[in-house]
Amino acid sequence: MAGYFFLPTEPPAWVGGALAGGLALICGWAWYEKTRWLWLWLPLLMVAGGLVSGQVRTALVAAPVLSKSLPSLEIYGVVAGLEQYRGQWRMTLESVRIPRLAPERTPIRIRLTVRTLADARVGSPVRILARLSPPAQPTVPGGFDFARQAWFARLGAVGFALGAPVVLPDAEPPGWAEQAAWRIERWRLAIDQRLRDGVGGAEGAMASALTTGLRNSIPLDLVQAYQMSGLSHLISISGLHMSLVAGVIFLVLRAAIALVPWVALRWDSKKIAAIGSVMGMAFYLLLSGGEIPALRSFLMGGCVMLAILIDRSALSLRVLSVAAVLVLILQPDSLIGPSFQMSFAAVLGLIAAYELFSPWAGEWRRGKQAQSPRWWSLWGRTVCLYVGGMVLSSVVATIMTAPYAAYHFHRFNAYGVVANLLAIPLASFLVMPGLVAGLLLMPLGLDGLVWPVVKVGLAAIALVAETVSSWPGAALEVPRMSMLDLGLISFGGLWLCLWQGRWRWWGMPLVVIGGLMPWTRSPPVLVLGPDMMTVAVHDDQGLRFVGPSPDRFYRRTWEAVWGEGEQRSREQIPLSGGGIARCDGFGCRLERNGRAVAVPLSARAVVEDCLHRQKMLNPTGYYRPECTAQVLLSRARLRENRVTLVFMADNGFLSFETLRDWQGQRPWSPNPRAFSRAAEYDD
Repeated sequence: MAGYFFLPTEPPAWVGGALAGGLALICGWAWYEKTRWLWLWLPLLMVAGGLVSGQVRTALVAAPVLSKSLPSLEIYGVVAGLEQYRGQWRMTLESVRIPRLAPERTPIRIRLTVRTLADARVGSPVRILARLSPPAQPTVPGGFDFARQAWFARLGAVGFALGAPVVLPDAEPPGWAEQAAWRIERWRLAIDQRLRDGVGGAEGAMASALTTGLRNSIPLDLVQAYQMSGLSHLISISGLHMSLVAGVIFLVLRAAIALVPWVALRWDSKKIAAIGSVMGMAFYLLLSGGEIPALRSFLMGGCVMLAILIDRSALSLRVLSVAAVLVLILQPDSLIGPSFQMSFAAVLGLIAAYELFSPWAGEWRRGKQAQSPRWWSLWGRTVCLYVGGMVLSSVVATIMTAPYAAYHFHRFNAYGVVANLLAIPLASFLVMPGLVAGLLLMPLGLDGLVWPVVKVGLAAIALVAETVSSWPGAALEVPRMSMLDLGLISFGGLWLCLWQGRWRWWGMPLVVIGGLMPWTRSPPVLVLGPDMMTVAVHDDQGLRFVGPSPDRFYRRTWEAVWGEGEQRSREQIPLSGGGIARCDGFGCRLERNGRAVAVPLSARAVVEDCLHRQKMLNPTGYYRPECTAQVLLSRARLRENRVTLVFMADNGFLSFETLRDWQGQRPWSPNPRAFSRAAEYDD
């Protein structure tokens, strides 16, 4: 399935179905004949099924997407979502209507940044003056692709409002599905406001993020502290929060049933509590917005409770595999996102570690019980097992998620184990039980009784995050990884966790090879943006921007990948891997082992470089017919490539990696779309 999303071109619609149908017939024949070849054809059938799932999902969400920015104009739509964002609001509009834009070319859903809401709320039809642009493209090959994410969210445009929205009278009554969705969204916003007011400060924003999934009101410096310390998983609703909610409800229901002897003696309190936990998790899933970690946790928690109801083992890899299959059937595009990858990797590692160490822990516990004094057998072993389990869980989760954090965020949290050891008990015993109690007391108006406890717990977690993130080397930068590197690590990790016995360790060489490969590659000597303003040279310390006026967005994202740089001119910059770049205010000249390539950044530099018969990368667009230099990249080609990475071998040979080649011709790329016509504004 992952291979589908990285194909260079969109395969024909019939390919997946034909492959899956043919392989299904072959597998049916192999099963009927009871031949051993069945074990060869079944994996191929699963691959074809993943291709079908990806194609079906891509076709179902197909919708018009803007191909270019539009001028200021009035937009009509229905408010489908609201979220606070750095003192402003992010408003999602559906049933969009744009003047002079044909209905079949109008995006189904758009998102605007709005300063004030006026009287608008979820479900309100509004008119608003705004400027729209297509969803942003990646800034580096292999980087975060917001355009692809927007495609699967049916988000056809983004922009910002130039005034307050004007609420219009309802044109037609909405259906029951729209009413239910709007009501849930209003509940989320009301609870979000109640939490931020009741808890207060940054802790209130964190409490809302853990309850409703609305995270944009958290202060940016606090978010960075959580990320640098390895506690970013506490910000988004994940398996930890869902399991804590289910556990609190399960324990409270069992205790309540035990207080009524007549009920406890006649009904299975464990199964009743399991049903109540599923209902509580379902409500939490709706309240949190149904994000991938929450959906995965709900499905896995539901499988666990189902196992309790039918008297089967609740914690196993089968439960995780069922949850993974269900998530990928519903949202196959989630497979390539960090949320799915890190969430399932952590749980996979924890289950495998539990299966490996639980027999040893049981023997240790029974042996100590027979030889130890009473106080040790009651308290000492329990404390040791809890602390040891916390340490092991933190170590395993950190190791399992480290490759995916390195691939997506280009860093490794060195002290994540320490931070989790201090923060998770606070979240488990103070924050999450307090939030559950507050939600239950909220209809009675008594939720203010528990908010001080929640505030203390969140303040303590924030203190841990800020302290750990301030330690030297808290977030170590790692080289840019490729899909091949991550694929080797993932396959080796799955081999280690899924198999039992000594041959499980055969997966370790793949993990080691995949982890070492990024360190063996040389970084690009030059990074070129789609305009002549954003140009950077890479030395051993990071990027040195030599363009006249680098784009701030490109600069920030490039520095996150290749290291922080600074604006310099009229200097000699040592290139990473050898060689030197001679730069001034007009351009650069890259030299390595007697070979050179010119990078003019002005018309004057082009004239000078044309006098020498050498290779040239010309982002200026200026060219003289009598020029004797060999132009390898022109401004038109650079714009078409969008972002170009230039690699220089020891012999002076140049190779290029472009964003256009990495994206390919897919429905979400800026190339002509096969599933819908790009929205075009009629001037």
